[in-house]
Amino acid sequence: MSRQACLLIIGVFMSMVASSSRASDDRDHLRWERSKPIIDSIAVEGCQFFSPGEVRNQMYSKQRSFWGWLKGDRRTRLQRETLSRDTLEIKYMYLLEGFLGVQVHESFTKLSKGSTALIEVRIDEGTRFVYGKKTITGDYDPTLDFHLNKRLAHLKEGEPINYFEVRAASFEMKTVLANSGYPYATVVPRVDTVTDQSVAPIRFVVNADSLVHYGD
Repeated sequence: MSRQACLLIIGVFMSMVASSSRASDDRDHLRWERSKPIIDSIAVEGCQFFSPGEVRNQMYSKQRSFWGWLKGDRRTRLQRETLSRDTLEIKYMYLLEGFLGVQVHESFTKLSKGSTALIEVRIDEGTRFVYGKKTITGDYDPTLDFHLNKRLAHLKEGEPINYFEVRAASFEMKTVLANSGYPYATVVPRVDTVTDQSVAPIRFVVNADSLVHYGD
């Protein structure tokens, strides 16, 4: 799965959980943000699994440097997409490592009479989940069990849950169903994170829908 596709998935995923928000909706502050001030520094708090430096390297925003100024890198200034892109990029690195409930909060502060900005990022990593037992339930032809379970073999119990691997596995299962005559099948992964344990069982709910035959 491409990185662009993964970031798009995160955007959908973010709509299901609490999203980060600006510290203030003050009109003057918003006007200042739209003036695209230079990013003087980036402060990161709350991260433990990754270092602050690793988080900064992952972010869309970049601190102004001589080389950044020389290249005219637009990421060294606040942009309209700065907040959403930073959040997506940080969540991407955490979702790869099993932090399914990670929360990212970002705010901007004026510096030097408003000509430069400090970006402050606060991360709530949450629990790091690992693969538990994998099951397939729903309405489908049981003779497809072997082929469906084969698509889950690489999701090994005890390893950190990779959100994108789970999504990819569900798409591969849909391909198996489509190739078997069920082009309208759906596969929905259900990860049980409502638990005090870090081991999360995963249930893939399958609805094969109608069996389709070739016409004329």
